Amino acid sequence: MLAVNIGYSPRHASWPPGPKPVRRRLRRAVAILGVLGLLGAAVTFEVLRAADQPARSSAAGKGVHVFSEIALGLHKPVGLTGAGHRMWITNSAGNSVTELGWQPGERPMIRTNSAARFLAPGAITSGRGHLWIADLVANAITELRSGDGAVIRTIRHVRAPRSLILFKDRLWAANPGANAVYLINARTGVKVRAFRHNGLAHPSALAVSHRLLWVANEAKNTITIMNAATGAWKATLRGKRFALGKPVAEVAGRRMLWVASADRQSITQINTVTRKPVRVIAGPKYRFGLPLAMALASGELWVLNTRGNSVTEVDAGTGRLLSVLAGASYGFHHPTAITAYHHAIWVASANTVTRIALPVSRREAGRS
Repeated sequence: MLAVNIGYSPRHASWPPGPKPVRRRLRRAVAILGVLGLLGAAVTFEVLRAADQPARSSAAGKGVHVFSEIALGLHKPVGLTGAGHRMWITNSAGNSVTELGWQPGERPMIRTNSAARFLAPGAITSGRGHLWIADLVANAITELRSGDGAVIRTIRHVRAPRSLILFKDRLWAANPGANAVYLINARTGVKVRAFRHNGLAHPSALAVSHRLLWVANEAKNTITIMNAATGAWKATLRGKRFALGKPVAEVAGRRMLWVASADRQSITQINTVTRKPVRVIAGPKYRFGLPLAMALASGELWVLNTRGNSVTEVDAGTGRLLSVLAGASYGFHHPTAITAYHHAIWVASANTVTRIALPVSRREAGRS
């Protein structure tokens, strides 16, 4: 607080001869101008300082619920998906899938499914009332019914599936070890074909946008574009303008794709209609640290930082940093998976699952 006395005291005056009222008004005017100048400089400094800082997310620190490893019976959770008003969690070390039903103020419904005889369940995706779970060690994909967790079938001879995505009645699986992408009929469980297009090199992540399948090639720093219905090759994106460095994760909207690079600690945004890069999101303020997964919710991009034990919240439209969620209250410890479901962001860590509720304003924005 700056206190300034602009009054006039005759006892301390040393004015030269002349009309005192005029000099008094002059002195008062000079003092006022000085105060205004100081206030203006202070306001300018605060504006510049605020512009250099990320806006605090309205989600940060509010509506956070951390489920402990003991409470859920977790064993190194690595995959998350929402289906049938439940959150499904794959336990890579527990050879099981945990089903979590939870509403604020209610006792959680927890059920563990090990009937499928998993060996190392990892990636998981959902749709049409079913779940598909990739098993790295068993070289298989297990299909469950999301209503009750019953085993529908096990799809064999799918070598080390790492990433899964559903497009209509087609299930796509990325197989880094085979440098291939498998197409599976989601209705029958029949493996239709293994695609080994020239350029597929350790495919690590899959996304669907604009009726196209976007495959991140971790070994070549490229993106292979395929027809999501037929698997036909369309194009390969490469070059410095995409700034890819060991792409390990993807997430897509209707016309945009975001690709996370582990080596560059950056996110590349690509227009899936023009196939041109929109921007590269990077810099110390984002605190990206081995971004292994991302999620989209209500116009915001949520980036999981495994190395930083944090989640970075970014405006998906502009790339502007909104906040970095970190600290003991979030329970992040080597986070491995993130998803958006039922007005919340869910994060799986080595020994916890964290639910971060999105404010009502965010939910309404997501429906507009």
